[in-house]
Amino acid sequence: MKNLISVIMSVYKEPVGDVARSVESIILQTYDNWELIIVLDCPQNLQVENYVAHLSLQYRNISYIKNEANIGLGASLNKAIENVRGEYCARMDAEDYSFAKRFEKQIAYFNKNQGVDLLFTQWQEINSHGLITKKEPKSVDVKNIKKNFFIKSILLHPTLLIRS
Repeated sequence: MKNLISVIMSVYKEPVGDVARSVESIILQTYDNWELIIVLDCPQNLQVENYVAHLSLQYRNISYIKNEANIGLGASLNKAIENVRGEYCARMDAEDYSFAKRFEKQIAYFNKNQGVDLLFTQWQEINSHGLITKKEPKSVDVKNIKKNFFIKSILLHPTLLIRS
């Protein structure tokens, strides 16, 4: 049995097209044992609510929680975490997307490296002109991750996978 990955995402005022692209990148993963928990943090974002409600009927592994009012990213993610069932937890942002082999590669790495509990990777940024720039955390920050973890963000959310 493959390990379940719980993917958590909070949506605020992002356009439905961005959210759909992000969600589709999870649906199209080559690793297929995942659940996606989406928290709607803007009750007025009706287009996204309709889209997510439809998805939750179409896919049994997609669920959503609608906040009565905006409570912020951290509190919304904590709500999602309360519903996580997986052995691993992945983070996803509503305006980003993942390559199709993201989970497959990350799980393979975890399986070969039992002492690893937190995994994050390089990423690509695409500007408004379509120019792609490869990015990676600074090695000095990674070496001092315990010291820097609560001081500055060195982890790009849509690359993060954590052993629960």
